[in-house]
Amino acid sequence: MARPAPPASAGSYRPTTPTPAQPTDRRGPWTRADLRVESCASRSRSVAQLIVVPPGGEPVKYSLDARIITVGRTPANHIQITDGAASRKHCMIKVVGDTYTLIDLGSANGTTVNGERVKEHDLTDGDRIMIGKTVLAFKER
Repeated sequence: MARPAPPASAGSYRPTTPTPAQPTDRRGPWTRADLRVESCASRSRSVAQLIVVPPGGEPVKYSLDARIITVGRTPANHIQITDGAASRKHCMIKVVGDTYTLIDLGSANGTTVNGERVKEHDLTDGDRIMIGKTVLAFKER
């Protein structure tokens, strides 16, 4: 509903409700310039890969470009492996800066890195992760 104009004797008119200039960004209180800087910074960080080799299968490469990547038997995981020795949610890889940390999620059969059973392990280039008979090779770019 339109407001009536104030009387000429009232001086300068200021509306009581602000007029919207542009819709707000639903992603948060950042400006578009902030988002561009963040996306450029994330592109400069090299993204590691996980190469999954199921027993008797072809290797599949996955880019580790999320902050948390889950690995397990069910499709709800970022990386699904069909090995019967894998738990539904077997392990996860947590990314903080340039550090990739593998964390076993209490799996029944465990997770090994370079032949050693681990609960938590900071991954380095060339690490060989085993879940059952499935090999996961960690590669930094």
